[in-house]
Amino acid sequence: MVMKGASLLVALGAVVSLASCAGGNPAADGPLTGSPSSGAVATATVDSGSPDEPTDIGNACREQVASLQDWLKAIEAAGLPLAMSLLDEGAHLVKRKGPALDEPAPVVHVTSSSVLLDGVPVDMPSGLQTELAKLINLRRSMMPLSPFIQAPRSYVAINAEVPWSQVNNVAREAAGAGIVQLTLLFVDPERSVPGPPPSAIDADLARLAKASKARRQQIAAELMAYVYQDCQEALKVIAQMGVHEVADIKQVILDELPAAIGACACAADDASVKALHWTIFGNSKPTSGVTLQLAPPDSLPVTTLSLPAELPWNDAYVQVVALATEASKQPIGFAVSAADDRAEKPAPIK
Repeated sequence: MVMKGASLLVALGAVVSLASCAGGNPAADGPLTGSPSSGAVATATVDSGSPDEPTDIGNACREQVASLQDWLKAIEAAGLPLAMSLLDEGAHLVKRKGPALDEPAPVVHVTSSSVLLDGVPVDMPSGLQTELAKLINLRRSMMPLSPFIQAPRSYVAINAEVPWSQVNNVAREAAGAGIVQLTLLFVDPERSVPGPPPSAIDADLARLAKASKARRQQIAAELMAYVYQDCQEALKVIAQMGVHEVADIKQVILDELPAAIGACACAADDASVKALHWTIFGNSKPTSGVTLQLAPPDSLPVTTLSLPAELPWNDAYVQVVALATEASKQPIGFAVSAADDRAEKPAPIK
């Protein structure tokens, strides 16, 4: 079960309330099964002071922090940057082995009936262009010298059955928003992802997976507060992510959370930490990607790929990948071919 971007930020925000309130009520449908008592979550209070950090956390804790860092990086190296986890679990992407992806960028998910940006549906036409432009402007104001602003890029995950006309519309709106690089996402069938070890909160995570969307946010917040109740430093990191819309959640998790756990002498249970973050960010289907240079609107691209409107992505992607991987790396424009100029469809990819 992967939480979408908006749901994740709501859950992180809820941690602030849970973690700053003593004596709160347990979940309406029962206490956390992994907790020692029904009031365990309420004891996760964020101390406003600055307790002295231990001078030596010990070899065991140092090894635990290093193990957590390695585990998180292994998930990323498998082709799952945490931003990628915003893809719906039900995405039916084309299978294609390829290099893993490790750069944070917005994720556009295209289905036959909808277009989602970082897990949130956008109205088409024009909605994607509007929202991507807002995102670029926001990041430009926050990080004007970042690689993303120097060459705005977006990941695009396209379900296999999506017609070329929809792919064309998405590419044109991305270009109109200022995106200059599109990285097409595929499922890599040959790469594995390390899962979490068994933990004391597995029963609660199973309950989380079966809960309604509204309940998921509450249960996730309760679990975060419970898992980190004895680690004030980690709670502070998570609470700040909920108060402020962090531009790169992936970087915070990779860089700040393991160090915060080390600062509290590894008071948080390692197996529960891994199980919790796998549930929120993990995905058992690793992705690969192919990046193409996208021609700006109203420009004269060196190459324009024109295909029949109804041609499914499962058939069309081969031609797109072929152009994207050419040595010239020239910008590519997309178009829909005229009804009387239908290209012969390639054989379906098995």
